[in-house]
Amino acid sequence: LRLKMTSEEVPLYSVDQIEIFDGLAEILKEYTKAVIRAQPANIYQFSKEYFEAKVHEKKDSQPVTKEMLRHLLSKLGPGKVRRELLEERCREEGLPTNAVQRVSTQLNQSTGAVDVSEFVVLACTMISQDFLDTVKVIMEVESGSSDGHVQSGRLVDLLSHIARRDQEVSQQAVAELADYLQANGITHVSFAELVTFPLQLAKDKSAAVPN
Repeated sequence: LRLKMTSEEVPLYSVDQIEIFDGLAEILKEYTKAVIRAQPANIYQFSKEYFEAKVHEKKDSQPVTKEMLRHLLSKLGPGKVRRELLEERCREEGLPTNAVQRVSTQLNQSTGAVDVSEFVVLACTMISQDFLDTVKVIMEVESGSSDGHVQSGRLVDLLSHIARRDQEVSQQAVAELADYLQANGITHVSFAELVTFPLQLAKDKSAAVPN
């Protein structure tokens, strides 16, 4: 935001005085999405950590890959671990520091135990294009293969993490998926099979998951 200098007497913040620099709208959009996802108790601390992570992002631009997340999940398992251990394993797998900080900021958790599954799900949103692509990436990371063949109960757990943070996906929709899988005796499911089910997980299946 810049004020244009003028020799005339005009009220401060008049339309003619203000120029909005390119990129401000996108920055505020991403920041707002992060706040809505995290629902921080202390928005000032959250904002500090969020923008610090953004600063580091420019210094550490190595992309996150599915292979990195597969190895991380394989080493740590789906449960909770100390944040320090998670960060150490992330370094070992080559995950960029800025990405780890960004996901941690979304988790709104700087200390204590971290849910590895939730961490991985949020990281998957960073390398996905839209909601369905996010689901596909999550299933591929979980299964360790391109067909994304995942145990049904585990799939429901993973999608629940998205539903807690994405307004386009409801916990009710995930519960309906769980009921459908159980009613039809489906113990494992691939991504190709999932998209054929007579269910709608998102209000708009093309809606992008916030990242």
